[in-house]
Amino acid sequence: MKRDPLIAIALAWVLPGLGHLFLGRPRKALFFFATLTLTYLLGYVLADFRFVRFDDNPFYYVGRYGSALTWFATWLIRDNGPRGITPLEFYEPGLLYMCAAGLLNVVLVLNLLSLKEAPADSPQQGESPPAPPAAEA
Repeated sequence: MKRDPLIAIALAWVLPGLGHLFLGRPRKALFFFATLTLTYLLGYVLADFRFVRFDDNPFYYVGRYGSALTWFATWLIRDNGPRGITPLEFYEPGLLYMCAAGLLNVVLVLNLLSLKEAPADSPQQGESPPAPPAAEA
């Protein structure tokens, strides 16, 4: 069954790695999901559990639309201002991490345009093919 790349693109925007999983690349999917989610969460912690406002930095603000996960997180968790847990000098790098996670997901979504569905019997991209059977003597 051929899978529609447009569905893969939509899935990848919703959750990082989901498009790659849909196209039969589970290792890449897990790697992308883990990397981008941890990057976003690290940024959130460094920013003292605050999100960027448009008035603070428009570029970082746009980065949250890189995936539905990052957009929904900022919509669901209302920003109540400084909490004083993390030193303020980490606020800006934290926002950068959150923005980078969203924008990197856009790159991964665009990467899906060049991928084709992995055949069921072929190795994953980056894996070595199975060794041929040994000849009998």
